[in-house]
Amino acid sequence: EATVDGKNIKFYQGASPDEITLVDFARDQGFEFDESNDKSIYTTLNPESGLVEEPERREYTIHKKIPFTSARARMSVLITDPDDGLYKLYIKGADTKIKALLDPKQKDPKVMDTLEEFLTTASTQGLRTLLMACRVIDQQEFDQIQRDLKEAEADVTNAKERVAKIAEEYEKGVVLLGATCVEDKLQDNVPQTLEDFRRANIKVWMLTGDKLETAKNIGFSCKLLTEDMFIFQAQGPE
Repeated sequence: EATVDGKNIKFYQGASPDEITLVDFARDQGFEFDESNDKSIYTTLNPESGLVEEPERREYTIHKKIPFTSARARMSVLITDPDDGLYKLYIKGADTKIKALLDPKQKDPKVMDTLEEFLTTASTQGLRTLLMACRVIDQQEFDQIQRDLKEAEADVTNAKERVAKIAEEYEKGVVLLGATCVEDKLQDNVPQTLEDFRRANIKVWMLTGDKLETAKNIGFSCKLLTEDMFIFQAQGPE
């Protein structure tokens, strides 16, 4: 925490630069992350949000977190919302994965067209994109999820696989909340270093889970690809 222009500002550290950026943005909009543990997330809703006149501290009870994996390309958390007491599932991840989980009845054509335009523009600029979605879970379904997860986690041989399969079921039917894009800046001297490698005939490969357009843009920005190259492009199914 530091003082900037007379105000105490929190600065965050973490393993994911994307998540730090999103939490920083939320703080600047008046939604400040305070702390978390295995059971709760604590935030402060500040006047900058336009929703309150005085800071309000809130606690979100965590019932289950399903972490990100490269295979799932998403993560989700099941919480109790202190505002209305409802169980809510929040999910964020790769756009192709989240779009496949959206409730068809909630897909407004105009919204989806705007989303596709945003994702295309962001990816051609080399920005990382994420989709956020949510759905409300009633008491009966919540109780069933808890029973299913408890049984799956007791399986000493296939717990992870069974939990992931259960999560895949209750993550379906979510409603789109929005999309984000984050600039993943290159480290110093990366373009020059890769260009030197290329001139020395040292082969360099880039492996990434990013979208094709994002990967291509980053390839050009870091000088792994150049305009005078003949590029073969092959793309499999999503």
